[in-house]
Amino acid sequence: MHLLGMLVALSTTASAVTPFQQPAVPSFCQRLAPQLGMKPNAKSGGKTRAGGWKVNLASGLGPALFGGTFAASFSLHPIDEDSVSESKRLENACGITAKGMTCKIEGPARLNVGTKKGKISTEVLPGERAEVDMRSTVISCYDT
Repeated sequence: MHLLGMLVALSTTASAVTPFQQPAVPSFCQRLAPQLGMKPNAKSGGKTRAGGWKVNLASGLGPALFGGTFAASFSLHPIDEDSVSESKRLENACGITAKGMTCKIEGPARLNVGTKKGKISTEVLPGERAEVDMRSTVISCYDT
């Protein structure tokens, strides 16, 4: 009888243990956001739509008081720099729109962004899709 009680206790304890769970891999925009100082965009309006990340390059007291110029550069490159087919696939991913610039990205690729704060590089993993926009002084990122 004592053995049966131990087996019941052991099986109860074993069923309470959850299997090891892998942490979720951050999305492309979640990896890009801290590098550019982006914040989650909770609402639509103005230059952005809800559900993504955004940063205003003209934020802060200095631009409000003194004005200034703001620019950003975007370049999209294949992970394998020697791949002609990958270069052609990414060639037309970024383009000028009526309201600014948009890059429609599908991994694998590497997005380089240059601002007055410096240059950052973020890898787009295979199968990931994202849209990066720049309208006026606002850069937005949306996982699609």
